[in-house]
Amino acid sequence: MAPSDQRFYDLIAEEFRARRLVDGLWIRAFSEAAGDESKARALYIGYRVEQLKAAEEAGHATAEQQAAFRGEAAAPGACEGDA
Repeated sequence: MAPSDQRFYDLIAEEFRARRLVDGLWIRAFSEAAGDESKARALYIGYRVEQLKAAEEAGHATAEQQAAFRGEAAAPGACEGDA
């Protein structure tokens, strides 16, 4: 894991704590895990990190801006200028 990826994992951890997962992504992970919730969580995390990276690289909202849009707190230790 690259040090710059940590903020994505922090955000995803907050999504789990707040029970605010991306529905379609969770359903995909759960389906691919054949209903095994532990495996689904691991798949979801991997998919979500890739989704957040892709959005940021495409010039879309940063992870922190996406969290703010959903009404959540930004990831701990995250800075708006991080890229």
